[in-house]
Amino acid sequence: MSSNFIKTYPEWISKITCLNSSLNDFNFEKPDKYGNLNKDGFNLANCDIHCQFIAEAFDYLLTSTTNCSSKKSYIEIFRNLFTNNTSGSFLEIVTYYWLVKSGLNVIPQISLDNNIVLGKNGSIIDGKVELLIGSAYFDIKSFGFTAKLAGKLCAKLEENFPEFRVLIEGSWDKSTKEFTNLIQKYQFIVDELKKNSIMKIGQTIIRLEKRKAVTVSGRISEPYLLAKENAQFPFKEANQFTMHEPFLLIYVAHPWFGLTELHDDFSGTASTFTRAFSRRCFFQFSNDESRVKKHCHQVKDGMTIKESSRLLSGIIFLSFCLFNQDEINRMPYKAWIYLNPRATNKLTCSDFDLLDRKYSNITIDDFIYDDY
Repeated sequence: MSSNFIKTYPEWISKITCLNSSLNDFNFEKPDKYGNLNKDGFNLANCDIHCQFIAEAFDYLLTSTTNCSSKKSYIEIFRNLFTNNTSGSFLEIVTYYWLVKSGLNVIPQISLDNNIVLGKNGSIIDGKVELLIGSAYFDIKSFGFTAKLAGKLCAKLEENFPEFRVLIEGSWDKSTKEFTNLIQKYQFIVDELKKNSIMKIGQTIIRLEKRKAVTVSGRISEPYLLAKENAQFPFKEANQFTMHEPFLLIYVAHPWFGLTELHDDFSGTASTFTRAFSRRCFFQFSNDESRVKKHCHQVKDGMTIKESSRLLSGIIFLSFCLFNQDEINRMPYKAWIYLNPRATNKLTCSDFDLLDRKYSNITIDDFIYDDY
């Protein structure tokens, strides 16, 4: 490996501060984090465009607010970028920057007690955003579903086959629970691959291929099936749902950190999936009296999925990727905003009129004529 690569946190911090001299005023270095970069940190640190974005985003967010508490929260998020939570912190930066750059006022990192959220012990959420009329609480999640789990399974399997690539092909349109089960029984998969170099589990194919310069792999994607299999996924975060004010889940996608389908909507797959998934989350559980605790142990006793589904006011999918300096200037975002017409605390399309659309390609759907 070239000695020109950045390999440690201090080196990366030095690069970022060189790009923006105002960052020298903040102490990013944590005493326990002088070691080598993790995979996500290595990729970001050695990409000049992403480093430039990080430096500009930090400066913009800090100068966008006079609130001392908000400034302190942004500084802490940037500090967390230089830890093992690199990807999570980066996606939070991406989201805050999109919201603020698009013209919305944001209060980041809010602690809420249990008379405000479903969590029996309260919850810390990523923020509150002011809309045209009123405001909404929100939390930011990395989007990837089965893609992240497939990557984890590949990594574990390849430890046993150093001369081979492990390819997971066919359909990935499973629930996260099914993919987690595959990871748990990976030793069985290893044994099968040692015998036959290929195995099939339902519509999913796992095979070995000798390492070479170029590898061709295929995968089937059925957006409606993926939406069906993962419709209950948002309820894993039910402890953060707010009871008396609107709440938004924001799923953020970057091709380095999960599913890549949101970055290429050429065939309409991303739009089809995001809409089908959101519609199921809003409508499918309207009469479900089962306890949401089976998905999220932190919620109060007695809460049903029916009640919880009505507290999810909307879902935002945010796609972000950088290739050159021009894209930093024009904001390389694609956003899908879906609003729940059955929500207890409703939001409307007009609530998002303050969003400056020159900074992103935005689709808003409130299902107003599709609620049946």
